[in-house]
Amino acid sequence: MSWELTMAHFPTTAWNIIDSLKGGQLASLDSRNCFVQSYWPAVFAYLRRRGFQQSNAEDLTQDFFCYLFEKELVGSYQAERGRFRTYILTLLTRFVSDRTTSRAPRQRRFENDLVPISCLAATHDIQLISGESSPEQEFMRQWARSVIQSTRNELRLWCQAQGRPDWYLVFDALNPPDLSSASRKEAIAQSLRLTIDQVRYAQTKSEQKFIELLRLVVLEQVESENEVDDEIRSLRRLL
Repeated sequence: MSWELTMAHFPTTAWNIIDSLKGGQLASLDSRNCFVQSYWPAVFAYLRRRGFQQSNAEDLTQDFFCYLFEKELVGSYQAERGRFRTYILTLLTRFVSDRTTSRAPRQRRFENDLVPISCLAATHDIQLISGESSPEQEFMRQWARSVIQSTRNELRLWCQAQGRPDWYLVFDALNPPDLSSASRKEAIAQSLRLTIDQVRYAQTKSEQKFIELLRLVVLEQVESENEVDDEIRSLRRLL
């Protein structure tokens, strides 16, 4: 099975990842690849904002994940330490400040076992904010983008399961929304051979499901349901 298919079907929520990585280096390859797939954009963007060139940032990103697996730091996370993303950011900050000479062996292990960051970067557009955002702000923004993308992937799979892949095509074309949505709906209707009413219905169904799925994804990253709304507000602020 290719790594793209593995990522599409492997649980990507924070708690599932944490549980699956409790074995450290003994954790399954799928578990480790899933963790890399979920969090590498935030790590890579942080390093780029710190001033590292792309190739160096890719190498350091791989080295950081190897370091996490070697030290079993993901599986040892505890909720009382705060948000999981903040925990990873703290580890990353310390890692960059205290780089060791053991990078080469780690790089070889990563390249032998895991999906290379250069491969992921080739299929994922990391857009840094223009201006003076800090590395920490960039980390959080890319984390938020990853959560939204994960939710969009879940929505795409749901639409396919319903036998309505066109619903996702409508959702994808209309989100994020803009002031020209009326003309866009007409163009979408023509391209998909749907009526305007069918496009509106697909938009309503897909957006309702997206919100439902987003709440489920966020719920798996907080301690209780009471924190979901606050976390979603945080997502909106970060994007």
